[in-house]
Amino acid sequence: MKKTELITVLEGIMDMLQETVSSNYELVLHDLKQPGHSVVKIMNGHISGRDVNAPLLSGPEDDEGFTDLLKQPEPGQHSHLICGYQ
Repeated sequence: MKKTELITVLEGIMDMLQETVSSNYELVLHDLKQPGHSVVKIMNGHISGRDVNAPLLSGPEDDEGFTDLLKQPEPGQHSHLICGYQ
């Protein structure tokens, strides 16, 4: 899997966030272009039992992040955040 510059930056942000949240919070970075092994980085994976290269939690049709990825982007929009993703 080729890392994009955005994923590299977000991995660094996750490292910083890990220092501010307790061990009962799971932080997950997904590459939604690869739903079969979307987890790029995970902190406190013991909560869900997931690890790097794990798939999305539910099928693509039930996954808000994946569904949002399939939407046509607005002109000039190349990426966006999905807040409240469960």
